[in-house]
Amino acid sequence: MNKNEYYKYFSLFIISSSLVYLYGVYRCIYNKVDFLEKKLTKNYSEIDGWTITHVLFFMIVGYLYPKMFFLSMFMGFIWECFEHIGGNFLSPVYIGLCNELTTDNVDGIWWYAKYSDIFFNAVGFIIGASLKNKFNL
Repeated sequence: MNKNEYYKYFSLFIISSSLVYLYGVYRCIYNKVDFLEKKLTKNYSEIDGWTITHVLFFMIVGYLYPKMFFLSMFMGFIWECFEHIGGNFLSPVYIGLCNELTTDNVDGIWWYAKYSDIFFNAVGFIIGASLKNKFNL
């Protein structure tokens, strides 16, 4: 990949991270419930709307950059670490945009890491790369 392609690649991650943050700001300002926290299965509590966003995002990344599996998984891992360690410090609540964000999380923290997301990142990437390989759209 040339330098311009790397810029585009990393831009996807920067834009998606920014959108998550802006979604939190929107929820803060308008006191909205996070519809993405809704559990989608009864048997496996880790699957919710956020899981679907991970799968879809990494499908796009896998489709556009099918040879970037390991870097993409590393980027996903770094994001989960960021959510786990620093998410609370940079959340809209912490910087004073609102007093709280309602959440279904047992800790009461809206911006949190789910280690299952790393698995679903890989699933999404493999689906996207497979679609690129099979259909080459």
